[in-house]
Parts: sequence; structure tokens; C-alpha cells
Amino acid sequence: MVVTNNINRRVFLVKKLILSLSLICIAVSAVASVVVSSAANAMSVREQSTRILATKTQVKMEVDVGADPTNPSTALDILFVIDDSGSMIDHQAKLLANVGDLVRASLASGADVHAGVVTTSMDTPWGTNPSPWNGELAGVSKKFASSRHFDFEKVLTENLKKAMTTNGSGSEQPFAAVKAALSEPHMSGVNQGFLRQGAALAVFVLTDTDDQSTLPVADFVSFLKGLKMGPPVTMHAAYVPVAEKTCSRAGEDAPVRLEEALAAFGTISESFSLCDSFGAKLGQIGSGYEAIGLRTVQLKLVPDLTTLKVTYGTSTLPAADLLTGWVYDSAKMQIKFGEKIDWYSQPRGTPIFIEYFAK
Repeated sequence: MVVTNNINRRVFLVKKLILSLSLICIAVSAVASVVVSSAANAMSVREQSTRILATKTQVKMEVDVGADPTNPSTALDILFVIDDSGSMIDHQAKLLANVGDLVRASLASGADVHAGVVTTSMDTPWGTNPSPWNGELAGVSKKFASSRHFDFEKVLTENLKKAMTTNGSGSEQPFAAVKAALSEPHMSGVNQGFLRQGAALAVFVLTDTDDQSTLPVADFVSFLKGLKMGPPVTMHAAYVPVAEKTCSRAGEDAPVRLEEALAAFGTISESFSLCDSFGAKLGQIGSGYEAIGLRTVQLKLVPDLTTLKVTYGTSTLPAADLLTGWVYDSAKMQIKFGEKIDWYSQPRGTPIFIEYFAK
């Protein structure tokens, strides 16, 4: 009888173990299916590894091309940074009158856009109708505009108007304002929902002076680029260039720090003077926004181009080919993929692998 009981107990324990393992397998399968089904249409870096080999640094990236890689729809977060000091009234009006050119161009591909607005003020504002400050998004009815909603243009316009006062701080700090807007506690507080993990990020600064914050330029650039792993980050400005001789900066400092940041993003030539025609220039920048999501991947380290290899399933994608391969933009440290890559040549879910040694 004792032997029989022991055998029955062992059988019971084995069955219980099998049941537990089955439940674990089901749970793992459920988690895996959630991970797979959460892939967006835009490219995103699924995995990135860096190894130090002797005197070289090897980088490997696994890039998810999305559920439907031929669909150009992607996510883009645009942050407008408005100088709200006393000398800006005319420049603010020009941006407000022409910002539709940028927005229409960036929406042309059906991009999913968030548009938020902050000011360059980091000090306590003054007056009866103070500007938003310290990186808080300017919001009237909503904190930011979303292209998923019918009132996108209305919300963006009213938020720009709220930021476009001239009673802001005379110590303009666009770098500090951007960092505050996109950091804690704001990201889980007053600015919650604006910045999305899988979205590309575009910063647009309107100012007639230089950044006057204490934040080192290199730290600001590293902060912005570090916000994303895969989706690209870009920055443009409407300002008075250092070399500008005919456009007045009203006695303000030459924008040496601002140009250093623009140079780090490779966008000095795409930015423009406050004395230029805003409409055409904003349209060109918006057209660039349209293209930065689906077919662009941001690299974290400068690659040795002789070692840069891009594969898609069983295919090695050719370099210097903007049709069926890829090109490397050294100014922006980005890989741009061709428009005619046959994404259906490989099974659905096949990632792109990027490998290189850093310089």
C-alpha cells in the first residue's frame, strides 16, 4: 500500500510539472506574439550591441522594417522653439503666416505627426499674459497638435500664438528649454504623450540670437541624439547666420553655439536667415521631414565605411545606391535606404542587419 501511494504521488507531481511547463510555454508564446504584433510601419532598432575588439569597436544593429515596409506612413514629433523676447514680434508673425508650408509638406506622405511648442524662456515670465516657460509645452485647448485629430492645424496655430509673446526672458536658452521639455519631470508630467519612443524627432528653432544657456553644445547634441535608438533626430533654425551681413540681429550675439549644434546635425545649409522668404524654406524643411522616418536609420558611432555592411535576409544591399541599396550621410550619421528595395523578397518579419567597426 505504501509503495502504491508513493507511485501515485510521483505520477501526480509529474502531471503537475507538465501542466506548469505548459502554462509557462503558453505565457511565453503570448508575450512573443505581443512583441511581434507591436511592430510599427516605421523602421526601428530592435537590438544593438557594441563590442570592443582589440583596438576597434564593433557595432551590430538589428532593424525592424515594420509590418508593411512599402507603406510610407511613419511617426514624427516636431518641437517648435520660439524666441519670445522683445525683438521677435515681426519674425514670429512671419513664421505663423508660413508654418503651414512646413506642416503640409511633412504630412504629404500621411505621416503621423505630433507638433508641440515651447519658448526659449527659462526664467519666470512677467506681465499679465506670460509666455510658457521652463520647457513646458504651450497649450490652449490641447498641449500639442496631433495629425490623428481633425483640429491639428487649429491646435498648432493657437499654441504658436500662445508662445509668440514678447514678454519672455531676454536670456534666450533654446538648448535648455528643449532639454527640459524632453526630460523628466516634464515627460511624465505636463508634456506627457508628446514624445513617442518609435517616432523621429525634429526640432525647429526661431531666434535672432545665440543660445545663452550654460549647457555645453556637445552635451546638448548628445542629449538629443540619445533620445532615439534608430529613429533619426534632426534640427533646423530660422536665425541670423554668423556670416550674415545684411540681416540685422538687433544687437544680439552672433549665433556661434547655435551654428555649432546645426553643424552637428548637418543642417546649416538647410536652415535659413530671418530675412529670407519663410514659405519656400519651410516647405523644403517639411519635405525633408517627410523622408526621415521610414527609410532612415541613425547610427550612434561614426563608421569605418570600408567595414559597413547592410544585409536584408539572404541579400546584401549595395552601397551608394539610393534605388535598391543604401547611402551613408556622413553629416547626419544616418543610413538612408533606397526607394525601390524589394521588401517582399524576404519573408515578412525579416530584419535588416547593420554591422560596422567604428572609426
